[in-house]
Amino acid sequence: WQLNDIWPGPSWSSLEYNGKWKLLHYEERKFFDIVYQPLYIKDNKLYAFFSNDTQEKLSVNLKISYLKFDGSSFKQEIILKKDISPDTTVCLFEEEIDTENKNNYFIYAEYQAVSEKRKSYQGCNTVFLGLFKHAEIENPEIDISFTEQNDYFEIKLKSQKPAFFVSLDNDDLPGIFDDNMFTLLTGQTKIIKFIPAKKTDLKTVMKKVSLKHLKSTF
Repeated sequence: WQLNDIWPGPSWSSLEYNGKWKLLHYEERKFFDIVYQPLYIKDNKLYAFFSNDTQEKLSVNLKISYLKFDGSSFKQEIILKKDISPDTTVCLFEEEIDTENKNNYFIYAEYQAVSEKRKSYQGCNTVFLGLFKHAEIENPEIDISFTEQNDYFEIKLKSQKPAFFVSLDNDDLPGIFDDNMFTLLTGQTKIIKFIPAKKTDLKTVMKKVSLKHLKSTF
C-alpha cells in the first residue's frame, strides 16, 4: 500500500526515498504481471497454478523440475501442456511432496505460453520445501562480467551451482536493472541490462554494482 519513502528508513515501500528500486519493486512486476505461474506448498502438497489475465486463450507448456542443491536431478521432471482460457486461473498440477528429504532438494518451474495472436510469455518460479537455513545449499560460484552497450550495460552471470534470490545492487548509481532477484541453475547463463538514469562509464558501473544471493547471507 506504500509505494515510496519520504525519508531513509525501513518501511513497506518498494521505492527508496531517492527513487531507487528495492527488490520488492522488481518482484511486483512479476506477481502483478498479466500472465503468472504461482508455485507453492500447502499441507505437504505442491500446487502449480497458472493465471491468464489476458483476453486471449493461451497455449501453455510447463516444466516442473526436482533438483538437488548440487544441480543434479532428484527425481523425474514433470512436463505439462494445456490451453488456458482468457481471464482464468487454474490449477495445472498438484501432488504430495517427499517431506523426508525436504532439505535435500528444491522445485523449479518454468513455462512458455503463446496466445492466439502469437504473442509469447515466459517465466519461472522456485519453491523450497523446508526452511532456507536448513537447506543444504552449496556455494554457487557465480561468474560476473560487464559489457558497455550504446545506452545501457550488459551484466553476464553464470553459476556453477544453483543460486537463489540472486540480486544486483547499484549502490548510489541512479538506474534500474531489467530483471532482478531470480534463480540461476547449474551452468545457466543470464544477461541482465543495467539502464543508467544518466550517462556513466563502464568503470563506474563495475565499481558500483554488487551481487548477492541466498548462500552469501549466512
